[in-house]
Amino acid sequence: MKAYYSYPPDKVISMKKARFNERHMDSAFYIQVGLEFKNKYIPAWFDYTLNKPKNAWTKEELHEQVVLLQQQLHERAIKGEFTPEKLEEMRRGFEKKPEKEEYAHFAKLHPGLDDDEDLED
Repeated sequence: MKAYYSYPPDKVISMKKARFNERHMDSAFYIQVGLEFKNKYIPAWFDYTLNKPKNAWTKEELHEQVVLLQQQLHERAIKGEFTPEKLEEMRRGFEKKPEKEEYAHFAKLHPGLDDDEDLED
């Protein structure tokens, strides 16, 4: 017991982890064994793994879209499309009820607002 505690415990634990990682944590080994096991013992009808879909946009493409949208909004603001009168007109247009009652909840700006409440800025 005395020899075990002669090293600081964190040093002992780190040495044991390093030794274990050297022996057992080769990821290529685990992937190879996992695939062999899967192909050998798991029937194809029981395999529910999904292939990861490719992202629709890369980060660069998404960034370009955001920058383009910012530029368009900036140009529209310079032209005067966002004056207080036009914003109030747009807000009044939001409150129109659809013809079918089942779609009435889509017309609300916020699901927690009652029909008689106003949206506060």
